[in-house]
Amino acid sequence: MIKNISPSGGRPTGDIARFARELQADRKGFLGYVYRFGYDEATVVTNDYYVMRSGGVSKSAFLLIRPGSPAELLRPEDKDMVSTGEDRPFYLVFAQVLEPTLTPLSGEPLEPFLQMDKDREGDIPARPELQWGTMTTAVVGTFFDDPDGRRIAFGGDVEMFLSPRLYTVHVPTAEMLERLVNAFVSREKGREIGELRFTESQHLRPGSRVPVRVEPDDFVGARTAIFGRRGSGKSNLIKVIADMVLASGRSVGQVIFDLDGKYAYRAPGEQAALHELHPHKCIRYTLRPEPHEAVRVLKANFYSDLALGHRIMRELYSQQVGTPAQYEQPFLSWEVLSDTDLGHLERLNAAAATRYRRQVSIYQCILHAAGFEHPPELAVDLHLNKQVREALAALLPECGSTDTDQVVRVPRVVPLEMAAAVFARAWEIYGQGSPVFLTPSGRAYFDEPAESMLTILTQHTATGSAVSGYRKFLPMRRYHSQRSGLLLRDLLDALDDKRTVIIDLSNAARELVSFFGGLVARTIFSRQMSRFTDNQLGDHYVQFYFDEAENQFPRANVGPRSFYSRLAQEGAKLHIGLVYSTSRVDAVSPDLLANTENTLVGHLNDQRAIRALTRFHEFRDVGPDVRRTTAPGFMRMVSRSHRFVVPLQVRRFGQVAPEPAPAPGQADRGDRP
Repeated sequence: MIKNISPSGGRPTGDIARFARELQADRKGFLGYVYRFGYDEATVVTNDYYVMRSGGVSKSAFLLIRPGSPAELLRPEDKDMVSTGEDRPFYLVFAQVLEPTLTPLSGEPLEPFLQMDKDREGDIPARPELQWGTMTTAVVGTFFDDPDGRRIAFGGDVEMFLSPRLYTVHVPTAEMLERLVNAFVSREKGREIGELRFTESQHLRPGSRVPVRVEPDDFVGARTAIFGRRGSGKSNLIKVIADMVLASGRSVGQVIFDLDGKYAYRAPGEQAALHELHPHKCIRYTLRPEPHEAVRVLKANFYSDLALGHRIMRELYSQQVGTPAQYEQPFLSWEVLSDTDLGHLERLNAAAATRYRRQVSIYQCILHAAGFEHPPELAVDLHLNKQVREALAALLPECGSTDTDQVVRVPRVVPLEMAAAVFARAWEIYGQGSPVFLTPSGRAYFDEPAESMLTILTQHTATGSAVSGYRKFLPMRRYHSQRSGLLLRDLLDALDDKRTVIIDLSNAARELVSFFGGLVARTIFSRQMSRFTDNQLGDHYVQFYFDEAENQFPRANVGPRSFYSRLAQEGAKLHIGLVYSTSRVDAVSPDLLANTENTLVGHLNDQRAIRALTRFHEFRDVGPDVRRTTAPGFMRMVSRSHRFVVPLQVRRFGQVAPEPAPAPGQADRGDRP
């Protein structure tokens, strides 16, 4: 039995029931009738008079198909089976114009509609000059009231089909469109992302602006795709999303990989950049050699951040040089200990801890020899015993000084430049078998890592053979800066503090962009993975923003890029969200596309990209539109809060329209179904 009445037995409650009554009474919004009705498409019959009276119907416009009472089809004795009288239809079919053909319709097929028109409009003058015609619409789904009447529900299909002549077709009012388009967006959490826009060539009627809202939660921890050619508004949209997440108050750290400098700095025509709107929540890094004021250098201080510096050396050596020479292998495989690990080693084996500290000093001498800049006053502890320092003072009298016991020795702590010369002379006499290096245990004074480092520092093996040594590391100086602090630790701390990190990768060599982008992403991924395994993720999220996503998430994701495949597949469980943009839909990993929750599409003119897009059900009908329309910011959107494609004009970054006041008597009904 079909019933849609309030619990008290009165007329149906809820917005959909109210809209159905208003559509029935609104002559201006009446557009026509249903000629054919199917699961996916419906053919609407209308005429010029109704089209003009409703204000015009554009391509992609939303329409409402209102079913009449099924009681008209039943025998009198069966009419108590359905709602009658004051009861109204409890659902509305949501449709979208595909082709407003307005092909002339005449003769016998038109007769039923002429009679229906007469019954509806009454005795009106004949209008032979009016042209009857049809338009094809896509059946988007069905809106209906939940049984409690307080929420709108949506289904992506049609539950029941009646005779086409029982349906009337209507142009919804701006209030109806706003309520239906934003039906599942909370009025408290929702933020305006733009306004409804159906065509490029014209806007909606004056006074009928329909805001489109989203929730920042739609993007947090989710995968969001932004497709469009250069100039289609992708960068503006990314700023709008990042701004909404920043303003939401959620525990989210964001990382924006800025390939062109368009996020780190104010763009032409903008009133403010992202970091200017949120000065205490944004940190900027750059690879530029002369950074702007308040922009940190995206390089490692190889002296203070020894672990990161050595990691850069090791990974870039593998990329640029290849297989290391035998004497280099211990140096490249050497592991930097944390303060905690070193303290633990000190307690277990003090001699081993001393050898490690000596290795650190030699390592810093290698950096000095290779031209890595450092403050003039930088000094190191040699960690050489008194006998060795005494012997070296005799060979290097300019480095000696009288010790407390009146013996001339090389001081224990010396400037870095002097330390390099001292270690070089020590390596020379060590290779000659000097007895000062004999140890009570008979163990070699310099262990394997130290021997490897001394060979690199002096460019000679212990036997005197010449090697290239530190020269192979000269090109890596561009990854070093005295101004850099503990880069990765600072980045992680900023994300934990819910800040947005903007990494300016513009004007940098491709390998720098690839290396630092991957380094930061991998470090954050590892941190989130550790927290996941320790059950410490809590409510904290990290959001990545990638331009040119085909580089990180290619269709064939193999080799060194496989990390990004893991990021796409496992990011959700690790509370890592992705916002990625590209013009090459067909070049992006199909697995990532299939698991993307939010998609926004601007202008595309590559048929391959359009085919890849229209394979997805929601976008099956947008191909001709995104190829034809080129207006910046004109997007088609599907999100967690929007189950069907919403065409909209994305607002300009930095400009926010006032939130509309709730309709009279209307509470917040933005609960998700």
